Amino acid sequence: DSGHLDLSRVTVPTLIYVGPGDEGLTPMRASALADAVPAATLRSRPGYGHFCHIDRAEEMTAEVADFLRDPRSAADSSEGGTTVTELLDGQPTSYVGSPRYEGANIRTWIGFKHFMYLVEEGVLQYFRDRGVGARDIYHRYGLGLEIVDSSVQLPVALEAEEQVYATVVSGKPKPGQGAPFNVSLTVEREGETVTVLKGKVQVALVAVKDGS
Repeated sequence: DSGHLDLSRVTVPTLIYVGPGDEGLTPMRASALADAVPAATLRSRPGYGHFCHIDRAEEMTAEVADFLRDPRSAADSSEGGTTVTELLDGQPTSYVGSPRYEGANIRTWIGFKHFMYLVEEGVLQYFRDRGVGARDIYHRYGLGLEIVDSSVQLPVALEAEEQVYATVVSGKPKPGQGAPFNVSLTVEREGETVTVLKGKVQVALVAVKDGS
C-alpha cells in the first residue's frame, strides 16, 4: 500500500540516496520517487547499496548532518561566479524520459538520432541540476550549449514507449576540447536493468551572435 501514498503532500526538504548496488531502489525508481516529492533532492553515489546507511555510515552521517543544518546546500547553485570546471564535479546526474514515436524507423525500433536526443536531455539535466540550464546559460552568459563530439555503443535495441533512465557523469576536461561526459541509457525489462547505450560525448559552450 505504501506505493500508493500521495507523496506530493510531503513538502519538507527530503534527501534521497541511491546507488547501483541497490536492487530494490533502482536508479529509475529513485528518480521517480524524487519527482513525486516536491522538495526532494536525489543523490546518486557509485558505491551505495540498499544498506549504505550501515556500510557508509560515517560518510552518510556527515552529508546528512550538512543537509539538516541547511537543506538548501543540497542543491548546487551558480551564484558566486561558478566556473565550468567547478560544474564538472564528477557526481552523476539522472534523467528519465522516453523516445518519441517519430524515432521508430523500423516497426517500433528507435533510430540512432533519437538515442542521441535522450543523451542530450541527460546532459541538459546535468547543467540544470547545477543551477545553469540552457536558458540560463543563454540569457545570463550569451552562450549556447552544444554536443560537439560523441562516441557511443548501442548494445541492444530501444523500442517506442519504453521509459529510459540516463546517467551522466562528467570527466576531466582538456584545454580546447570541451567538457567530457560519460553517458549510459538503461531500461527495465522483466525486472532487470538493460543497457541500451553507453559511451562518451564532448560538450562545448559556444558564443551566439544575438546573445547578451
